[in-house]
Amino acid sequence: MPRDRSAGSEQTKPYLGTVPRDAAENVTAMEWARYLGREFGPTGAINALAYYRDIDWISERARRMMIRHVRGLSLEELDRVSDDPVEIDAALDSLKESPFRRHAKSLEFIAKMAGTDVETDLVSLRHPDEHTVR
Repeated sequence: MPRDRSAGSEQTKPYLGTVPRDAAENVTAMEWARYLGREFGPTGAINALAYYRDIDWISERARRMMIRHVRGLSLEELDRVSDDPVEIDAALDSLKESPFRRHAKSLEFIAKMAGTDVETDLVSLRHPDEHTVR
């Protein structure tokens, strides 16, 4: 069974095992839920969470907790799907113009709740040959 990064231990998968319940992470979870609702609509947000579970970004437990946050959003928060540009972390800059940019922003929220940062994790995901100077 993989260990949960949000519990402060090293792990491989899932990236976020649970949505922390402390105040700061709860605010982040609500911001993420609003983001998902705006970007994907309510059904799309729930589908995105299932996708994140399937690719091991989040656990089933985290998915269920986030679905509760999405379902708790007001109609005004879910009323429109945003066409506004998505601003993402500089580490993910190469995805800025790609269709993946909205998911990259979700990865930022997940990393924040897991207590890590995207750039550090991206470096660790690179193939070992990429670190070799030729």
